[in-house]
Amino acid sequence: MPVKLASNPGFNPMYGAPVAVVISTDKAADPNSQNMTVANAACAGENMLIAATDSGLASCYLVSPTLAFAIPEIKAAAKIPENAVPQAMIVFGYSEDNKPHAPKSFDNIVYVK
Repeated sequence: MPVKLASNPGFNPMYGAPVAVVISTDKAADPNSQNMTVANAACAGENMLIAATDSGLASCYLVSPTLAFAIPEIKAAAKIPENAVPQAMIVFGYSEDNKPHAPKSFDNIVYVK
């Protein structure tokens, strides 16, 4: 499926974003803590998304483009260190969305005690 999708002439996994940040974990990490390193990478990405939004930037958390880094030539071209394992990619740019958004409403918040 990924090869078929990637062969589509209009396919752009980075959505035309001018900036991308690859979040990686350490390959040498203790195997027992591997799940935590992936979770930490996700948390770092989430913080980047929040900061981008607060700065007026559009951003998107992506995982599928990191599959390309399994190809040694692509990983080397991106200058990703050998011991790094790409977990996610965050792309940043300015949105072309100029449509009015629905007003924020806090009427549907349910508090549980």
